Amino acid sequence: MTSQIKIVFEDPWYIATDISTNVTSQGKTMLEAQTNLNEALELYFEDTNSLNQI
Repeated sequence: MTSQIKIVFEDPWYIATDISTNVTSQGKTMLEAQTNLNEALELYFEDTNSLNQI
C-alpha cells in the first residue's frame, strides 16, 4: 500500500503526517520522522484491524 505523506520542519523536529489517515510522528531527521511514521502507521492499522474483528 502506498500513501502520501507530508514532512515539515518545525525546529528542532521534522513532523511527518500521513495525508489519508492523519497519523503523525516526528524525528530529529527526515529519515527518522519517516521511519517513526511507518511504525505509527503499522500500529494504527493493527489496531484498526483488531477493532474490525470484534
